[in-house]
Amino acid sequence: YLVDLPGYGFTRTSKALRDRLEQLINWYLFTSPYIQEKIVLIIDAHIGPQENDLEILRCLEKYKKNIIVVANKIDKIKKSEYESQLENIQEVIGGHLVIPYSAKKKIGVTALLDEMIF
Repeated sequence: YLVDLPGYGFTRTSKALRDRLEQLINWYLFTSPYIQEKIVLIIDAHIGPQENDLEILRCLEKYKKNIIVVANKIDKIKKSEYESQLENIQEVIGGHLVIPYSAKKKIGVTALLDEMIF
């Protein structure tokens, strides 16, 4: 199955509902009997990894999850800053595969599908 969980950074709802969503996500990822073969963590490549991205990444690492990091919105990065921004993302993310991705320009689609399937 492919499960799409709500974004943890920009959920526009009440604090009570956000807290409940966080509980459900944590249960699903870390204590439920369901096995996640791979987890795709999507970060905004334009702004780089944020504290909440790194927090969830460290939790996933702690539980030894198979993580694919997608650096989304690469089309918003200036060409002159592209290489340095991707290097920065890779440095902050660590040893995980980082797939540069743009849904708008269809960049990285094949690479992501290949990683998800195999």
